[in-house]
Amino acid sequence: SPCSAMAAPAQGASTTNGGESALPIQVSIPTTEERSSMFKPFTVYMVEINDFGRKYQVERRFDDFAKLHSDLLEVDPNMPPMPEKKMFSSTDASVVAERKPAFERILRYLLRNEETVLEKHQTIFKFLELAAPAVAAFRYLFKGQRLNYARQCGRLTDPKYEKEHAYRLSHPAMVKTSLRLLATEGALQEALKASRATQEPTPTEDDAAASGGGGYPSLSPSSGETSAATAENGPAAAPALAPAPGSNSEALAQAGK
Repeated sequence: SPCSAMAAPAQGASTTNGGESALPIQVSIPTTEERSSMFKPFTVYMVEINDFGRKYQVERRFDDFAKLHSDLLEVDPNMPPMPEKKMFSSTDASVVAERKPAFERILRYLLRNEETVLEKHQTIFKFLELAAPAVAAFRYLFKGQRLNYARQCGRLTDPKYEKEHAYRLSHPAMVKTSLRLLATEGALQEALKASRATQEPTPTEDDAAASGGGGYPSLSPSSGETSAATAENGPAAAPALAPAPGSNSEALAQAGK
């Protein structure tokens, strides 16, 4: 499915309808298009993804959403329901108007749900065609396996990744999460214990190539990961806090060893 860049980084985060601080990955379906195949019309939903301030779109059909829902229903049976499938009226204005907000609710729910965010197959992220560094940065905001993803976020300061991906490190949610991890000794010790208990080998470049990560480390955490937290967001942006590789002076680097 096509994926096209749309805008430069946004200056600030928006808020959700409920007044909650926005997550750094936001989704919406601003438009739809009617197309036809073998003389049968169908509707394409243009899903807009805001990736830490940079926007792009992917095209999805009803069946794509149905598969996403089916694949993750076992992970979280409490997902919002899919709209009804209607064989001969998928392009009707009333049907599209009903489906569009239903699809948005499903996507937003999955991005706020820890089980689906940390799910090993990265189903929601593949659906949204998110880059591997975006997945690592987003998962860092959830407490499960946080230090593992802190190490991966640290690699965004490498010259190899900095130009295209380091902008995510200055997002308010990333800054606040890093400050809390550094300032709260108890939280840091707890995260360190969890990291040591589920220590996994450092992914190689070959692993990354095999996983389609474009040279970036594989992001699938160990099979024993568990957690009980939600994403955290923060106030104003600040310089990136993720340590550069080899640094031995920052608390995150110390904890990640």
